[in-house]
Amino acid sequence: MFVLIGAGGHSKVVKDILIASGHKVLGFLDDNKTETSFCGLPVLGKIKDLPYLIDSDDSLSFIITIGDNKKRKHIAEELKQYPIQFGTAMHPQSSIGENVLIGDGTVIMPFAVINADTFIGSHCIINSHAVVEHDCFVDSFVHLSPQSTLTGNVKAGEGVHFGAASCIIPDRQVGSWSIIGAGSTIIDDIPPFSTAVGSPAKIIKTLEDGRT
Repeated sequence: MFVLIGAGGHSKVVKDILIASGHKVLGFLDDNKTETSFCGLPVLGKIKDLPYLIDSDDSLSFIITIGDNKKRKHIAEELKQYPIQFGTAMHPQSSIGENVLIGDGTVIMPFAVINADTFIGSHCIINSHAVVEHDCFVDSFVHLSPQSTLTGNVKAGEGVHFGAASCIIPDRQVGSWSIIGAGSTIIDDIPPFSTAVGSPAKIIKTLEDGRT
């Protein structure tokens, strides 16, 4: 049984993935919702109500269903104080190769492909039709938008956002908390905290102080 933290557009998709995979979803926690139900399921309260849910059923699994990478990390850090378990959501129409490791809280959407000997960190979003080729390393809180492609042996640091239909050629590294624009092609390494757009991509912004 799952509880989803966040009741918005992304959570609708995660709910559908879990149900398609044969799981049950108890409902949502959301600090900003005033409604008592969302997407046909109850809004169970706010994040501060999480301990009561754990006390009532310690077998519950949780997924943070918020698309923004920074907010997702902030909530994950906040929830470390609670003895909870994070689950994963993997659509049955995704393709997962051999020797693939996937971290807690990660969501794999329909028709995504993750090929052999790849590591996917915690609380990542691998969106519809995204491709992660063999021997890639994808750190936690990364979001691969629809149809984005990491070719072989690509390394993506924590919190990177890959825009829709972006492509990274083999053996490249994209530093933590960088943003890759939609439709961009990465042919060179991208340093941390950079925004890169175009084909081939050019860096248009860098946060030199490293703030996220």
